[in-house]
Amino acid sequence: DPSGSNLIFSTIVKGRGVCNVEALALGEDGTVTIGGYTGSADFPTTQGAFDETYVIAEGFITRLTPDGSNLVYSTLLGGRFIGAATDRIYAIVLEPSGSVVVAGDTRSPDFPVTAGAFDVTPEAPVTMSGDVFVSRLSPDRSSLMQSTFLGGSLVEHVADLAVDSTGSLILCGLTGSSDFPVTQGAYSTTFVPSFSQFVARLDPTLSRLEFSTFIPGSGSDTLAVVESDASGAVTVIGRSNSADYPAAPGSFDSTPNGGSAVVVARLDPTAS
Repeated sequence: DPSGSNLIFSTIVKGRGVCNVEALALGEDGTVTIGGYTGSADFPTTQGAFDETYVIAEGFITRLTPDGSNLVYSTLLGGRFIGAATDRIYAIVLEPSGSVVVAGDTRSPDFPVTAGAFDVTPEAPVTMSGDVFVSRLSPDRSSLMQSTFLGGSLVEHVADLAVDSTGSLILCGLTGSSDFPVTQGAYSTTFVPSFSQFVARLDPTLSRLEFSTFIPGSGSDTLAVVESDASGAVTVIGRSNSADYPAAPGSFDSTPNGGSAVVVARLDPTAS
């Protein structure tokens, strides 16, 4: 409760195998939507959901009633390929229309994507080292409205997802791919081995990359959170131990301390 003195509800959502929650979103009606991944063949799903059939290491999206007593819906999301495939959801956005957008990582060459999406072809489908995905589920969670890959020929990881005032979807994360898609005029189009941070924005239909940029640093850098403000500017927060991490003139602290530091960076609405 608001005072922290009483437990309103507490529940377990799982099957007999491993289950990890990586994302949480609260609806205006009090419902609780969680996402993550499961290795449980008996993970609970609801009738009529987009994917009720477990294959291997799949992502899940589950909504609980405000009192935690029942499932509103629960669906799996992943590919059917049995091998090194894993599908994991790391971020959730609830849209005013009732649809749900999720972002995650996949190693499934047959992860479900939709016609007309930005990227419908997995990079390196034989080795499938890993792509980011962004998927939108219909308000009743029975169908996939749009779904796209985003990545290069090596591994990617998405950390967070946000929606801006126009409905565009913004992602931040980490890529090991020198051919990760970046856009002309972006702040940095130069990949820094062996991993670079990225910030990318997809249009509301997930069919076009509005911008994509690296944030360069030669050390071990990660991004954790992304947000967009009313002007369209994009702010990211993460961690860096790079001596050359870019700092803007006049910023609070522009001198690396030689260790690991929190970083806060703001890009203009064009990410240039």
